[in-house]
Amino acid sequence: MNLTKLWQTAFICCFCIATYSCDSTDPYKDAPQTVRLLGLEASINIDLSARKDWQLLVYNHPYAFEIDGNKLSATPQNPSNPYAFEVTANNKNGHAIMTFISRDYFKTRATGSLPANIKDQSTPEKFLSCDVLRGDYSGTAMENISFSLFHENALLMFKTVDLPADAEVYIHEEHHRQMITPLRDAEDPDSYKALVFPGNYLYTLHVIVKTGGKEYEKRLKPVHETRMDIPYPRGIGHSAIITFNVSVDENDKLQINDLEEKKFTKDWPAIP
Repeated sequence: MNLTKLWQTAFICCFCIATYSCDSTDPYKDAPQTVRLLGLEASINIDLSARKDWQLLVYNHPYAFEIDGNKLSATPQNPSNPYAFEVTANNKNGHAIMTFISRDYFKTRATGSLPANIKDQSTPEKFLSCDVLRGDYSGTAMENISFSLFHENALLMFKTVDLPADAEVYIHEEHHRQMITPLRDAEDPDSYKALVFPGNYLYTLHVIVKTGGKEYEKRLKPVHETRMDIPYPRGIGHSAIITFNVSVDENDKLQINDLEEKKFTKDWPAIP
């Protein structure tokens, strides 16, 4: 190698070394990292004691839990496979959705058929099993987090006025093709509760009354407040409550009166 080529080779080597030493780029700084979710606490304004045999999922990861009144605390059911936030060194924000659900919620439909069948809410136990609770967390990814729960399905609370005691009352979810038998209050037979899916936005709910050999039906107008509040990171869900009265007028027509809609409310009554 002559002297000129030797100097050229040395120059190139020095240039490469200088360039590398001045490059502050860290090839790993944006690489995905995981933060394991090892503990969570959640609360709501109703007693959770009747839900001790339910299941708690963070996405599809089951968590074991304990209930203390309106609060629950949970740890991964399989400690070697907890839910993990995916973050980077530059972005520590994480997001997790928790679902607290009856073990029977999906058993009433064929495998793989959604949504769940919530047609029969005629007893306190069946009504309770339709009250899915959900919570979401959006913030700094941590091993232990806390947040509030909300009701995923919307609540209808209504009264019948001057209808015979043997009248049959149903809620028809047109969009989901379900005829719901509501829960009738044992102490106040004119009062009913029913849970409906949040996907009724821009679709219709109907009240159906069968009595005296006749069937009456009335559209409960598009109830926008039953729409689930998306995106989840807002953290409040929809938790809608719709109240109204049902009667048959002098023209033998079903009427829905005094309808009120509460959106994003936490004023849920005690769930049986």
